[in-house]
Amino acid sequence: MTKAIGIDPASGKETCIWHDNDYVFVKAQNVRAELGGLIAESKNCIIAWDAPLSFSRESLSDRMIDKVTRAWVKKMVAEGRLDKGSVNALPFSGLSHWVISCESLGLPFGNSLPGLALYEHREFCGDEGQFLIEVHPAVSMACLWLDRDIDQPFPVYKKTNKDSRRIIVGNLGFPDVCIESDDILDAYVAFTMAESFINKSATSLFIPSEGSYVLPNGPALIEIYSSNKG
Repeated sequence: MTKAIGIDPASGKETCIWHDNDYVFVKAQNVRAELGGLIAESKNCIIAWDAPLSFSRESLSDRMIDKVTRAWVKKMVAEGRLDKGSVNALPFSGLSHWVISCESLGLPFGNSLPGLALYEHREFCGDEGQFLIEVHPAVSMACLWLDRDIDQPFPVYKKTNKDSRRIIVGNLGFPDVCIESDDILDAYVAFTMAESFINKSATSLFIPSEGSYVLPNGPALIEIYSSNKG
């Protein structure tokens, strides 16, 4: 059995890790050691990481996955399906939590954490081992929101927007504890994406080694992918 683990890393505050139906906050300096303990306990696992794990060397600033997502988000905002600012897909070179990825995992560069490897396929093939997938919880939630045809636009949920998180939790059926902070919510959604990937109900949009997110299968994923083709 493959275990799902969701992680929301942060450079300016503690990292939130969700697994075994609970969460824990870990200081940035201790994340590598915490991960070492987790993989020592889990022979087969998928760790969903909410930060860039790879990039194409054609660009050292931005990635195709982020460009395509930004264009899709802009379109959804214009159509009134997402609130402005609810979903961001920034150029990877401007993301501060990269330092946690590099120090803790050795990805996309640094001293690799023994045992862990970026999963190389767009879909889970049932491989045994300890693997990483990149996720973007806000994009995942937006996809789930649109796939369920919820009447109101997906709201801004970061920082102090507890009322917005309550709306998201109620509509998407997440645990009530996710209302308390966006870090817990993001870690939980990362966990659900790991579970969905294992269950083959989520897919990496592009080739993982060139930069990609695992997103839930459905009309929204198809729309994002089709926008890249078109």
